[in-house]
Order: sequence, then structure tokens, then C-alpha cells
Amino acid sequence: MLRPPKGVDAPHFEPPMLPVKGTDKRAWLNWDGERAHISGIDDYVLNHRRRMKPCTSFDKLSRDSGENEEFGSPEQNLRHFSRDAAEALSEMSAEYPEAKALAAEYARDIAQPGLEDIVRLIDPYSYIGQPGGKQARSLRIRVGARDADTSPMIGLTLALSLSAAGIDTDYALVWDQPHSEADYPGEVCDWIDSLSK
Repeated sequence: MLRPPKGVDAPHFEPPMLPVKGTDKRAWLNWDGERAHISGIDDYVLNHRRRMKPCTSFDKLSRDSGENEEFGSPEQNLRHFSRDAAEALSEMSAEYPEAKALAAEYARDIAQPGLEDIVRLIDPYSYIGQPGGKQARSLRIRVGARDADTSPMIGLTLALSLSAAGIDTDYALVWDQPHSEADYPGEVCDWIDSLSK
């Protein structure tokens, strides 16, 4: 469907609804006739919001995540980048000797020239509210309530930081949507249209 010319209303589009069998949520979700209630957080996590990433999340101990590759260099394709993980492993080394080798691996990677600049360039918190840069006046963040890749706190803390810096931020946790699918068709276009009026 082509976008109508400026000033002409777009026809309302309802995505087709398919009779698809859903996932049973009764193990962790109850309905009282008016509201839904999570009946058990453990059952919710086990049956609906399973985590896909292990502890240390983005900077995996095994140094084989997409994020480890994102912070790689021409000389080393996969590289550790988390100073917090490096410090925690170093502190644990005395009590857990098996952490010593991992702590040394993290220390080697983090000491490499240029890594600190890459981390700063990728980290949005390096720029929020900082003078001298141009920032969008409005941002939209959608997080799927069933996202197993990223904690909902990542998007929420980003939205709160943006709002605190005076940036108009439209944040929502979208029910029953997974990672990267948390915007309903057409809504983002309506949001963009609302900003241009």
C-alpha cells in the first residue's frame, strides 16, 4: 500500500486476525473478570519469560556472543568489553580459583588500545544530555513483554534517562511480544505523523 499524499488521511488498516492457537498462560496468569494477575513470578519466568542469555548477558564468559563480536577489532574478532564483569571476576578469583583464568582473559581484552573509545561510541548514555551534540527531540521505545534476549529494565532505564534529559520519550512494554517485534503495525507511522503535525 502506498502512502497517501500529505494532507490526505490514510485509510485505516486492520491487520488480518488469524485463528492461531496461543500459548497457555494459566500456569502463571489469572483473570478475575476485570484484570489479569500474575499468580506466580517463578511460573511466569519458567513458562513465559525464559532468559536466552546466561549470566553476564552481553559480554559472555565464553566470549562468543554477537556483542563480543561487535566490540571486536581487526586483530581480534571476539573480545570482552565489560569492566564490571572483569572486576567481579578478579574479586572472585581468591575464593574461586577457576575464575582466575577468566579474569586474566577479561583483563587482557579490556587493556587493548581503542576498546574504551568503542564502548563510549556505542553506549547511548555517553551522549544523553551532553552539550555540543544534536539529539532527537522525540524518541519511541517499544519492548516486548516476552523478550527473552534483553531485560525490560534496559529500555526502561534508557527511557527514564532520556526523559530526565528533557527528551520527549514514548516508552511502552508491549504485551506478549518477543524481542524486536514489539511495535504494532502502523503505530510507529501514526506516532511519526503525530510529531509532524
